[in-house]
Amino acid sequence: MHILIVEDEVRLARQIASALVEAGHDPVMAHDGESALDRALQSSFDLINLDVGLPRIDGFEVLRRLRSEHAANRVLILTARGELKDRVAGLQLGA
Repeated sequence: MHILIVEDEVRLARQIASALVEAGHDPVMAHDGESALDRALQSSFDLINLDVGLPRIDGFEVLRRLRSEHAANRVLILTARGELKDRVAGLQLGA
């Protein structure tokens, strides 16, 4: 699978990418919302692994824009945020 990892913590992004490579996947990393949008709109990904707390553009806005462009089929939100409102917001945006 061609997977976009959107995570501002570089070390964590590398760990996720390493695990995905070991599992036979093809990960690409972006470390802020702006570069995530650029990459997602320029290339087709099987899955986008999206953090919410991103610099420049937060993950919810990234997802909102991707959905408006019909550019993302599968999005998995991984975040440290645990509040119900954040989970509901992600689901309402189609994650």
